[in-house]
Amino acid sequence: MKLHKWTQTMSGGETAVEAFMAALEAIFVSIVGRVAVWFTPLPSAVLVARSATRVFELGGIWPWIMAGVIELVGLVTSNLWLTAKEWNRRKNKSDPKANEALAFGLMLSYFITTGLLLLAFEIPRVFETGNVVGLTALLFPVLSAVGIISLNERILQNRRQAEKLTRRKGVKVSSKVSNNGNLDTLQAARQAKKQERLDALVAFYAANPMAPTTEAAHHIGVSRQTVYTYVSELEAAGRVSKNGDGVVVLA
Repeated sequence: MKLHKWTQTMSGGETAVEAFMAALEAIFVSIVGRVAVWFTPLPSAVLVARSATRVFELGGIWPWIMAGVIELVGLVTSNLWLTAKEWNRRKNKSDPKANEALAFGLMLSYFITTGLLLLAFEIPRVFETGNVVGLTALLFPVLSAVGIISLNERILQNRRQAEKLTRRKGVKVSSKVSNNGNLDTLQAARQAKKQERLDALVAFYAANPMAPTTEAAHHIGVSRQTVYTYVSELEAAGRVSKNGDGVVVLA
């Protein structure tokens, strides 16, 4: 018996540890996922800044400002496209349709611009050095796109989860209100039934003031104890009066 309890305790402990580790893992993955996507545009931004320095002969912080603006444009246009796509998927028939094609075109313009800037920098270097490996830098905009789209999709997913939670709360409140309404209706029906029996008891004693309690109970379909309770309530309300072994109905 003690061994069985010990086994159950150990099993419960292992389950708690597994749940705790799973929660830590989920938190870690969530933090990494939130932070990592913000770093994915950095390689592309570095290359754009170098291209701006080489092609436009910009110096100081201006190439980095240019690269930052371009990456922000990519973030905004990607978010605009995903948001428009989500809106068109979930909107009501009476709601206006978002210009999803325009949003996609703006996002595509960002990637084309970034690619052209990188080509302007990397192609001359390939001819100068003869090293075609440098062209692999053109993959950085793809990495940037993955990060930006992942970030925007995470934002949309958080919005979906918040909306789902709001709907659940609304359903609970609606269910609670509905249950309260049903309870009030049931209570009102019981009160009406009781009042009907009280009136029937008064009518019975008006015609049979000396009738025994058993006969009164049988007439209105309740127990003798309920008749005693009803008579006490009627007497307190001034509708009847006990007179020896009988009940007198008051005017």
